[in-house]
Amino acid sequence: MILGRLILIAALIASVASHDLSWFSGLPKELSRFQVPPKQMQYYHFGYADLTSSSLWVRLLQDIEICQNQREQKGLESLDANKDVLGQVLKRELPQSRCHLGWTYKMLDVITDLDPTFFMAYYVGGTFLSVLVDDREGAQRIYEKGLHFFPDQWKLLYAAGYHELFEMQNPEKAAELLEKAGRRGAPKWVYALAARLYTRTGRALYAKSILEAVLARDPKGPRVEQLKIRLKEINALLTDPSSDSSN
Repeated sequence: MILGRLILIAALIASVASHDLSWFSGLPKELSRFQVPPKQMQYYHFGYADLTSSSLWVRLLQDIEICQNQREQKGLESLDANKDVLGQVLKRELPQSRCHLGWTYKMLDVITDLDPTFFMAYYVGGTFLSVLVDDREGAQRIYEKGLHFFPDQWKLLYAAGYHELFEMQNPEKAAELLEKAGRRGAPKWVYALAARLYTRTGRALYAKSILEAVLARDPKGPRVEQLKIRLKEINALLTDPSSDSSN
């Protein structure tokens, strides 16, 4: 019986990795491609949690920018490029996020249930949820879950701070996360950045570092052009001598 269950798990992993769960879910192939393994899977890995988690991670990386339940939303391209774009991002009312607890988040949740010490799932996955997928709540949950297991990882604190500042518009929590990152071994300039978080230049420097990292990881993603426009606007702010005035 145990051997039979192991064979079933191996078939499920292979199916997930090859995009095809139609035989398992009974759904058409175009829909089964984005099925999420049940959270109860963490109880049925028979000692192969790392293998199962890694296999699901490989599958996720193939479509990490996908959200099955996308919602129409005006993005940054709707902002007036002739005005203070960064200020508009921070001061406007939070729009409805493009995705809400979508496929990418659910996959990351299962992956990190199977292997809670999978640091890259929190760090890379959280950043992609925040910047590319635009799954605001999903990113926040993944960051919080990751910081529970990795409270001393400054890179995770730094990325979570970006999300709190730009996506959740919570500068107080962002500053707190940055200060923690500084105390946990981040470069010394992080302290200076935390102190300047309430200025346009400080926020622009923060955004620039995260956006450049995302573009380096995914230079051909579907939202790359939008991110490049945003980065260009931020670079323009940094060349403005008056950009360091407080808002």
